[in-house]
Amino acid sequence: MFGIFFYLCFSENGLVDLLISSRWIGKNWLLFALLSLIAYLTLDVFLIYLLSNGNSNHKYSFKDSIKTSFVGHFFSAITPSATGGQAVQVFVMSRYGIHAATAISILVQKFLVFQIVATMYSATSMLIETDFLNNKIDKTAWFFVILGVLVQAFIIIAILIFSFCRKFTKTIIESVIRFLGKIKIIKKSEKKIEKLENKLLLFYEGNKKLFKNKPLLLATYLLTFLQLACFFIVPYFVYRSFYFKDVGFLKIICIASLVHASSYLLPTPGSTGVAEAAGYALFSPLFSDNTIKPALLIFRLITYYLIILISFPFSRLAKKKERKNAN
Repeated sequence: MFGIFFYLCFSENGLVDLLISSRWIGKNWLLFALLSLIAYLTLDVFLIYLLSNGNSNHKYSFKDSIKTSFVGHFFSAITPSATGGQAVQVFVMSRYGIHAATAISILVQKFLVFQIVATMYSATSMLIETDFLNNKIDKTAWFFVILGVLVQAFIIIAILIFSFCRKFTKTIIESVIRFLGKIKIIKKSEKKIEKLENKLLLFYEGNKKLFKNKPLLLATYLLTFLQLACFFIVPYFVYRSFYFKDVGFLKIICIASLVHASSYLLPTPGSTGVAEAAGYALFSPLFSDNTIKPALLIFRLITYYLIILISFPFSRLAKKKERKNAN
């Protein structure tokens, strides 16, 4: 993580060279980039607030939604493939009164909608920017873009199976628990299976409740679409901050969505390494040789390192022992 950071700072044509040569960056455009990130984070809070109150009998406050959102951002950023974020969010939500199985249902469906919308962005972008990808991008990079979109599609299918194929999911999980019991990794496997059945029942009831609530489902898709738009437009403001203006925001949103899709290929924290490599390959044709590295660094500072900094104070929620009354 820090190796790539220092490379983009101190290598030839990096951020330090840019500052030394007095080619100052347009601060107003960077302010727009920061505002877009704030909008992205705010919409995530609203999504948790809406889904929690739409799928639980417990009144989930906006304050608790803020905590849940930001603790998720922090642990997603520091764990491989963002695997830690949702687990900690379930812990926090159960502390604030939502049953763990219901919390899992809420977060899984939120993640499903996110993946569907993100895949729609990237698949549409591939169609819109086919000429750019064929003529301006290395064939290897093109291949990894396609592979990234396929991985997104696979994730969606896996979540749908987990969410709606109750018997199949139950059979798989029970088989895994019994196997782990036989090799002495877990104890009392049959009791764990019995508890699992109760949690799965609550999970699938939460899924049904969400999909029967059409207005809530539609609002979730619309807010997620806007949330991702806010994230994907950040590179456009970074682009304009270097006083480039030949490329429109729609094209950069499309390219940013493809960078995002490519980031699924390696399970590194915050897609470190993959995001920079994909960004360099796909954005290089839009920047000059002496601006692409600092532009990538600024983009990652805003969309990754800044999120860690903002969400870090919420990390303590994962350690607290006090608990509110649950249903």
